[in-house]
Order: sequence, then C-alpha cells, then structure tokens
Amino acid sequence: MHSDSPSAPIGRPWSESDRLAALDSYAILDTPTEADFEDIVRLASETFGAPISVVNLIAGNRQWFKAEVGIGARELPIDVSICAHAILQDELMVVPDTRDDPRFVCNPLVTPNNGLRFYAGALLRSPQGLPIGTVCVLDRSPRPDGITEHQRLVLEVLARQVMTLLELRKTIRQSEAQAQALRGIEERYLLVGRATNDAIWDWNFATDAVQWNAAIHSAYGHELATVGPDGAWWIGHIHPDDRDRIDRSIHAAIDGGGVKWTAEYRFLCADGRYAPVLDRGFIIRDAEGQASRMIGAMLDLTERHEREQALSVSNDRFRAAVAAIDGHVWTNSADGHMHGPQPGWAALTGQSEADYQGYGWADAVHPDDAQATIDAWQRAVEQRQMFMFEHRVRCADGQWRRYSIRAVPMMDGAGGISEWVGIHTDVTERRRQEETIQANESRLLFLDDLTRQISLATSPDEIMAITTRMVVTHLDISNCAYADMDSDANGFTIRGDWAAPGSPSIVGHYRLTDFGVLAVERLRAGQPLILNDNATEIAPHESAIFQAMGIAATICIPLVKAGRLTALMAIHHHVPYMWGEAELRLINAVAERSWAHVERVRAVLALADLNASLEQRVEERTRQLLEAEEALRQSQKMEAVGQLTGGIAHDFNNLLTIIMGSTDIARRALEAGETSRIARSLDNAQKGAERAAALTQRLLAFSRRQPLAPKAIDAGVLVAGMSDLIGRALGETIALDVVAAPDLWRAEADPNQLENTILNLAVNARDAMPGGGRLTVETANATVDAKEAAAEFELVPGDYVVITVSDTGEGMSRETLARVFEPFFTTKEVGKGTGLGLSQVYGFVKQSGGHVLICSELGVGTHVRLYLPKVAIQDELDVEAASIAATEVLPRTETILVVEDDDDVRAYTVETLREIGYRVLEAHDGMSALRLLERQDVPIDLLFTDVVMPGMSGSELADRARVAQPALRVLYTSGYTRNAIDQGGRLEPGVELIAKPFTYAGLARKIRDVLESGSP
Repeated sequence: MHSDSPSAPIGRPWSESDRLAALDSYAILDTPTEADFEDIVRLASETFGAPISVVNLIAGNRQWFKAEVGIGARELPIDVSICAHAILQDELMVVPDTRDDPRFVCNPLVTPNNGLRFYAGALLRSPQGLPIGTVCVLDRSPRPDGITEHQRLVLEVLARQVMTLLELRKTIRQSEAQAQALRGIEERYLLVGRATNDAIWDWNFATDAVQWNAAIHSAYGHELATVGPDGAWWIGHIHPDDRDRIDRSIHAAIDGGGVKWTAEYRFLCADGRYAPVLDRGFIIRDAEGQASRMIGAMLDLTERHEREQALSVSNDRFRAAVAAIDGHVWTNSADGHMHGPQPGWAALTGQSEADYQGYGWADAVHPDDAQATIDAWQRAVEQRQMFMFEHRVRCADGQWRRYSIRAVPMMDGAGGISEWVGIHTDVTERRRQEETIQANESRLLFLDDLTRQISLATSPDEIMAITTRMVVTHLDISNCAYADMDSDANGFTIRGDWAAPGSPSIVGHYRLTDFGVLAVERLRAGQPLILNDNATEIAPHESAIFQAMGIAATICIPLVKAGRLTALMAIHHHVPYMWGEAELRLINAVAERSWAHVERVRAVLALADLNASLEQRVEERTRQLLEAEEALRQSQKMEAVGQLTGGIAHDFNNLLTIIMGSTDIARRALEAGETSRIARSLDNAQKGAERAAALTQRLLAFSRRQPLAPKAIDAGVLVAGMSDLIGRALGETIALDVVAAPDLWRAEADPNQLENTILNLAVNARDAMPGGGRLTVETANATVDAKEAAAEFELVPGDYVVITVSDTGEGMSRETLARVFEPFFTTKEVGKGTGLGLSQVYGFVKQSGGHVLICSELGVGTHVRLYLPKVAIQDELDVEAASIAATEVLPRTETILVVEDDDDVRAYTVETLREIGYRVLEAHDGMSALRLLERQDVPIDLLFTDVVMPGMSGSELADRARVAQPALRVLYTSGYTRNAIDQGGRLEPGVELIAKPFTYAGLARKIRDVLESGSP
C-alpha cells in the first residue's frame, strides 16, 4: 500500500496569474456536464470503492466540478478546498486521514462526524506544467494504508485522460475560430476587389505610358509624383527573381490574342520591402485583334499569406493534438462519407484508404452492429445533430473491442456543415466492469432476499426448502438439492430438493464413489465439483448414474468441518451447460449462508431445552451488571463532586481566612484604638467578601442557576464600548482589533453578564500571549441549518449573533481542549487562576439559549465563538440611563416590610434601610409578614423578601400580599432562587431581584429604583 504524508509545498515555478490564465484558455468553467468526464469520475469511484470522486478545477475564488459523484453540487468555496492544497504539490497527493493533517483539522468539510476523512488527487497539468485542478477521490472514512501503486497509476492515467479531453476541446474550438477567421479574410478580399482598393493601372501600348490610381500610394507607399510614366518603372519594381517570368507571361498574353492575364509576384514598396501581390489585367484589342491597351488591378497579398501561414501552423498543432488524444480521431464529409487519408481509423482497424472510403468503414464493424450504426449515423447526418453511439470494432490485431463514438458537425459561415469530426474511445474494460458490477449487484440482492426469508425459518428443513426453491427460480436451472453425509464419509442422503417443472426429484440415498474418482477427490478435499457435460468430461460408467438421475451438468459444493466431509449442496441442469464464475460464486455464497442459518436454528432448538435456567442466569447476570454499572456511575459522580467541592473548599477557605483574619485584626485594633488599622482591615475583609460573592456568581453561572435579565442588545455597540476596558486589561504588548459586521442582528442576552464573559475571554487570551500578540473581537450574523447543527452537539438550528474572540497565543492541545469547560480545571500556575473562567462562560451562554465552540492549535492560537440567539422581533433597543447618583441619607416617607428567615441577614438589612432613612418593619417568615400587613393602617410601600424561605416562598408571599394590597411593589433577594421567580434561569417579566450578598450602596440604589418605577 502507498500513502503520502503531508509535506510543505515545493517552491512554485509558476505564478497564480499564469495558472488562472492557463485554466481560462480551456473555456471549461460553468459548461454543462459531459458524458466523457462523467465516465471518468464513475470509473474513479468504482476503482477506489469511494463514495466521492471529482474532476475539480481550481478557479480564483472557488473550486468548480466539471464532473462529480457524491457531492451533489457544481462548486464550493475555495477556502474549504482540499484540492487547493493539492495543486501546490509536485505530484499526486494522498491524505490517509484529514483529521491528522494540520492543514485540514479545522476545515468544516472535515470536522463533522460524517466529514471527509480520506483524500487522493492527481494533478491536472497544462502542457506548460501549470496545475489547473485535480482528479480526486474522497471517503468519509480514513484509509490509514493510503492507496496502492495500481490505484496511483489509475488516478494518474485518469488525470491524463481529462487533460487530453480538455486539449481536444481547446484544439477544436481554436480550429473553428481560425476557420471562421479565414472565411472573413476571403470575404474582405472580395469586398476589397469590388471596392477598387487595389492599385489600378492603365497601360497604353502605343505610347508605353502607364497611369496608376491613388492606391499605389495607400497600398505600396509610392507617391504618384515619383511613379515613372512608362512600363519600365513597373517592370523595374518587380522582384529580380520574378521579373523575367512576369515579363514573359504578360507578353505571351498580349501576343497570343487573349484578353485576360493574371500572375502573382513580389512588388517593391516605397519602404524597401517586397509585397506579395496578385495582379490581374484585361487586354483591350482593336478591330484587327491587335492589343492597344491593358487595364489591371494589383492586390496586396501580404496579410493573406500571413493568415495562410498561421492557419498552416494551427493545422499542424491540431494534428499534433489529435495524435496525443487517447482515442482514434476521424473525419467525414458533410454528407457522412469517409474520404481521404484517415490515419486514426486506419491505425484502429488496419483498413487501407481504399477499404474505408465512403461507407467501407462499416466492414470493420461487428456484423450485429453494422446496420444499426449506419442507420443511426445517417439520422445524425440528416438531422445535423451530434452523433453518439457504441459498437464493436474489429481492431488491427483481429480482436473485437467495444468503442464509444462521439462525432460533431463543423459548421461553415453560411450555417452549413463543412465536415464531421469524430472520435472512437475504447470502453471495453469499462463495460466489462459495469457488467461485473451489475452481476454483483444482482447476486447481492438475491442473497439479501434469501437471507431475509431463511432468517424467519424455524427448522433446518424449512431453511433448505426455501433455499432450493429460490435458487432454481433465480438461476432457471433444473434442480437444487442438499444432502447429509453418512459417518463413513461415502454414503449420503439427499433429504430435500426443488425440481423445476418437468424435472424429477432426486431425493434418496447414494454413495459418493458411484459418481466417480473426480467427485471423491474434489469433494473430500473441500473443493467444488464442476461438470459442464458429464457425458464428455468423466468416464461413461461414472456419468451413467448422473444420466439416470436426469442430470447432464452439475456444480456440487462440499461442507467440510474439522477435516471431515459432512454435507453437500448442488445445482443441476438436465442438458449440458457452461457454468460461469457468476453461478459458482452464487452457489458458494448460498451454501455458506444456508448452512450458517441451519447451524443457528439447530443452536436455537438446542438452547430451547435450557431456556428456563438460562433466563434465570441471564437475569442474575444482568442484575449484577446493572449493580456494577450503578456503582461505577456513583463512583464517577462522587469523583466529580469531590473535585468540585474540593475546589470550592480551597477557594472559600482562602477567602474566609482573609475575612476572619481581617476582622480579628480590626477587633484588636479597635481595642488598641488604632483607627487606620481598623479601616485597612475592614477594607481587606470587604475585598475578601466581594471575591467570595464573585466566586458564588461564577459557580451559579457554571451551574446555569444565576438569574439573568436578558435584553435585546446590539453586540457590536457593546463590544465597541468595551474596547478601552479590554485594551487596558491586555496591556501594551497586545494589539486589539474590533471588527463589527454591518446590519448586525439584535441578540438576546444579559448585557452585564455578556460584558463579564467577553472580558473573561480577553484576560484568558492575554495570559496565553506572554510575549505579546494580537486579540481580535469580531461580531457577525450566522444562520445554522440542520446539517451544521448535527455536526456540533447541543447546537440548535436557527439564527444567531456570533461573537468571536481570537488570539495568536500558545494554543491548546487536544487533551486540554477536551477539559476547558470543567470547573476548577486550569493550566495556569498555582494561584494564577480559579479554573472557573471558561466554566462561567459556558454556563452563561448555555443559560442564554446559545452555544460555545472552541477551536485551538498549538503554536497558532485559539478561537472562541459565542452563539447568542437572535431576538425574534428586531425592535429598537431599550436605552437605560446608567447614571448612579451618590447615595444620600435623607428622611424618607416610604415604609418597607423586610421578610428574611436568617436573623443576621435580616438585622443587617433592617439596620441599613433605617440608616438610609426608611420606616422599616421586619418579619422572619411569610405568615408573620402577612399578619403584620393585616395590622397596618397605612399601606406598605415595598415588600423586600427573601425568595427561598421555610413554609412559604417569597413569590407565594408576594402573591398573597397583593391580594390585600394590589399596588404593592416587591423586591426579591436571594443567593440562589431555585427557579422560584425565574424560568430557565431568566427572571420572569416584571420581577425585580437583588442578589446576595449586597452592599449598602447597592441596596440603596435598588430600593430607590423599585420605588420610583412606574408599576408595582
């Protein structure tokens, strides 16, 4: 086997502009499909057993398929093209597994589960060596062993065949253009003659005076004033090598009594060059027949000669191209007759020119095909249409081979046919392969049908009865039988058979030795016995028993187990019959499958007796396996919980150390009266508490339990607004690019959490670029269809706004990439990260109804794509004022009812609100709060309640409180809502929440916002 490992492309000896010019010269792009190219890709698929094969042409911005199998499209973008890499190689490119090749690891045609895994392509090169595309085969499964040398040769031959076809198309097109050009030249020549653009001369014989028209100047450059007045000037300007000939010919015409003269010669122009001319003169004679005057016109043939020379060169090139084609080219006259030398046809058939003239070529066509060919050819000639046919031809070596014929009419300028050009292509092997494939398909369909039917049988005899009947019907033979051997390996009993109408049954007991030495030797050796005519192939006494059974031809298949002949299956004809490979392969497969199903049924019957105890053992074993599986699952669950709780405990112990240590220092400083130490210690404790709050928010984001307040946002505006903040976080060594797509859709997400997510990704990217680099934040619209969604787990089809954060950092290995979303997993040094950053990103995006994709390569960088759902109705964005006024302690008139089951939290909250200036009532549970409401004469302005409380939840309390006081405003608080006031992690419409822990300033702002809102 052969495979090519990926390598760097060699230095290109060509430019891309030259390569594209070479491709354009064939004028092949966007042309209709053609049978010759389709045959090539089908042959490639069949040879490689590959589902996909393509004749691929690499244009500037796309790859276009002249022919394809298994793609279902005529072109694909160039940025997903594997063949675009192949044309950079100097030889055939083989990629056994595209996912192991760094060039294709992120290719969207490779990454899906059913993506392209194997590639082999041979270059299509122009005669100048410029690569214009490939002939390639692809598979959705890797082929670690690559391709064989034979397959390599086939692929290269197919590539040469494609180039031959392209060159032929190009040559024919050029010949047509040149023929048209020549016809135009001739038409112009006629027009020039009629329009008297020739140099016209008038020669008076009596005076020897010659007059010229103005064309002697316009055509040959001689000023009329400088032209001599007599015939000597004219004769003197004829080329010396032509002068005597012209002088003799013109005087012969004058003296001979004729009235016309014409000759070609070279005439000296004013610029010193000699122009080839065609000179024509008309002699005027008097009544006695004496020449008195001659008027003529001299036509410059320079351009005509140049075109004739160009046409000659073109014809030489055409003949060379024809000689290079993998086929036999011929021409016929417009009326369909073969005339003149036909080297292609002569080389194919060995016929002489005299043999194939007219319709003599039909003598080389198979007698069964000749008349049909002539009839079809005459119809094509009559209808002036392309001729397409197949027939058998006797080749020069005497073999009959099958050829595909294509012939096209060559049209002249008047719309008539000038000639026919055709090509004979040898398709013998291709047709043999197709016939083999068709036979295999028929055999496999029969075997599949047989397997379905015998799989339903419940006894060996039923299996064999079905088998023999189906074989006789399918092969149209006389008999199919099966037998069991006796213990002596000689006697056997035909226990069942199926006989065609008119044929006898052969059921009975026989001895193998009675059928002859050949039968004994082959069957006991495990080899099939094949007799096409037993009367002529074995001894008379041996064939007699066959004849007595009404059998003339036989294939008998032995079943040998443990070196012993145990059973037979045979097919028979009552007349001599030449068995082929197809019948032998079929009966071998039938015997194998039938005996296998017989063994299956026997095993089922044998096991039936043990069914009761077996079922009991199976149930017991199943129970044990389920218990083991549950134990393993519990172990894995405990391991995951242990990792999570260990990480939480580690981080919270650090934070509690900060808080407890700082408060202890503050207490001792208070006793000592050290005010500065008190403030510093309380600041440290506050920072530790804030870090603990951030950690709990990350844990809630990871678990998708944080309450979100999604809005319709413009991600482009949000990212642009963060650019300064991101730039400060990155530092001076990292460049920041922000790329916003025009007409960006609105995305649905919590803007605060989205900002945290983008900043988190930017910080991670910064840490991955310790030596500096570039960070790109890009926004775009994306529509994910079902096929794309299937390639990515959990990605739902639909419209998304995509935010991509890309860095040029160190990248991640596959192992690291597989664990990036695990909580507390980090590749940073101890103390440099919590391991919750990407877990928080994943949790937030999934909770928002989106998805996260990460693609990374070591040494190249990382791309993180956030898919956020598009807002269903693209209304204008809600713009909220972000100004936060300083919290002032002023006397308030509002009354707030605080409901909190934790005494310390309730005490802190009540003290804070009273310090702010509100009138505050407090209750430790829902029922107490309701009783307080009933006793109040003045309405409560705001209910501030915990969400999760024993007995009655905060939402239940709010519902009951609003029965008594419908205009009551409610503000919830919680560290974890348990879906009490949200749906899928999103706050229900109209619900206001402040998350625990909250600060003095944060609580003051939130209370004020709720009280001043327009609705309860």
